[in-house]
Amino acid sequence: MPLDWLILGVVQGIAEWLPISSKSLLLLLEVRMGIGEAYALALVINGASSVAPLIYFNRAYLQPATLRFLAGSAVGTALVGLPMYVLGSAISGIGEPQLHMLVGMLLIVVGMALYQSKVGGKAPRMDIREGLLAGAFQGLAALPGVSRSGITVLYFLLRGYAMVNAVRTSFLMSPVANLGGLAIGLTSITPTWDVVAAFLTALLVSIATIGLLSNAAKKYGWILSVIIGALSVLVGVVLLYDEGQ
Repeated sequence: MPLDWLILGVVQGIAEWLPISSKSLLLLLEVRMGIGEAYALALVINGASSVAPLIYFNRAYLQPATLRFLAGSAVGTALVGLPMYVLGSAISGIGEPQLHMLVGMLLIVVGMALYQSKVGGKAPRMDIREGLLAGAFQGLAALPGVSRSGITVLYFLLRGYAMVNAVRTSFLMSPVANLGGLAIGLTSITPTWDVVAAFLTALLVSIATIGLLSNAAKKYGWILSVIIGALSVLVGVVLLYDEGQ
């Protein structure tokens, strides 16, 4: 079994939960590896990270409040995400580094504000209204350069939620955004053992990463917000540098 496919799975499992476009990373790697049907394959492997929260937080998805919240977030994501997807397709690559840096700087500012306030934050309201608002923010991730995880965590922090709750709820929302992409990808490619290996690797690494970030959010709170923000800014700087070459 080629090592390349396992690498794709590991990259997806880690990058999905960081302020980095995991699909863009996968596309870049697939092209350099000479793998065909790169976009459809990226959607399939990316879908593994949507299945991971369903496994990790399995009981949470059975709670009526969570289902109401996710129903609202699905509507909010669609209402904002579809126009943003059309706009993003028209301006692909334009302003992507700047958006990375903007979201990153906001996360750093919010993290420092959490430190100064010494307030632990509140638990999220799991209702349809909150889901609609959170989904609208998630829909912005259809724009190039906007990380789904970064923008949703930022939303919850701005709403005054504790970092651990912001990260957890962002995880819960992931299937709403990405399971559709998995379905589209599967209609475009014929799964092989290599694809299955990449998918399963991404799934296992995603579950492990969810656990690590959940524990980090619980222990470090505002520090994690600053670290995630700094990483997003760094990605933006690297992209901006590449554009200038």
